[in-house]
Amino acid sequence: MATSLLGYGVEVFERDDYRCVYCGLDCRSFELWRFLTVDHLLPNIPEYKDTRESLGWKATACQFCNSADNKFFKKNEITDKMKPEEIIKMRLEGIRKTTAKYYKHWLKEVAEKRLKKLEPVCRSQ
Repeated sequence: MATSLLGYGVEVFERDDYRCVYCGLDCRSFELWRFLTVDHLLPNIPEYKDTRESLGWKATACQFCNSADNKFFKKNEITDKMKPEEIIKMRLEGIRKTTAKYYKHWLKEVAEKRLKKLEPVCRSQ
């Protein structure tokens, strides 16, 4: 069970109006609320242990966006001297690239195949 949904994430979700700060997904319905996560904007290293847990260094993210750029901290130098908004903007670049890759795959492997399955049904009507 995601402890962020029942505990430490509630304050973050309320502040961000239950919307992913990256893609804008509105998670106010139960069906989508279940996919909310808390994105820690600072890396999980000892020097940021206390800072990264404060409200200002957390953001609401859907599961996809929170994991879309999972090598973010390895590719970018992030410090607590930056503003949280700057880090979100940096992450957004990687998330958009990953989203585009997944969208192309979805068009070809999901949408196209589903349409082909529907064609015989449409012809018979």
